[in-house]
Amino acid sequence: MCAIAVFGGPGSGAIVAQTLAALAPIRTDLRLIGFLNDVLPRGEHVSGTPVFGPFSSWRDLPEDVSFVAPLHKAGAMQQRVAIVQGLGIPEHRWATNHRSTKCSSGRCRYRAGFVRGSLCHGRTCDPHRIARRS
Repeated sequence: MCAIAVFGGPGSGAIVAQTLAALAPIRTDLRLIGFLNDVLPRGEHVSGTPVFGPFSSWRDLPEDVSFVAPLHKAGAMQQRVAIVQGLGIPEHRWATNHRSTKCSSGRCRYRAGFVRGSLCHGRTCDPHRIARRS
């Protein structure tokens, strides 16, 4: 079983929750367990799933929990990438739902923690787990 916690909340985080729910019939090994969010209070729910606490509380989660960080927001990507990188999460803790490491255009590479979905249609994908348009 792969337990997944999502950095984010309503918006891109909810899209990941919907993606995991849609995958459930064929990927019974995946389970969304909660969100990490710097704005919403602990105990709040996003897509019916609890917020565990702020981003920094990732360390409080068991070692077998994996993460994704779909923090898309026009004009704020560089700041959000820096925040996620600054958390110091080990590479092996990032989950991905895409087996190939190359995107369809061949001009970018997917890294662990990347969830391919309708929001990754830009020209590049950030090398640090967050899709972005350049």
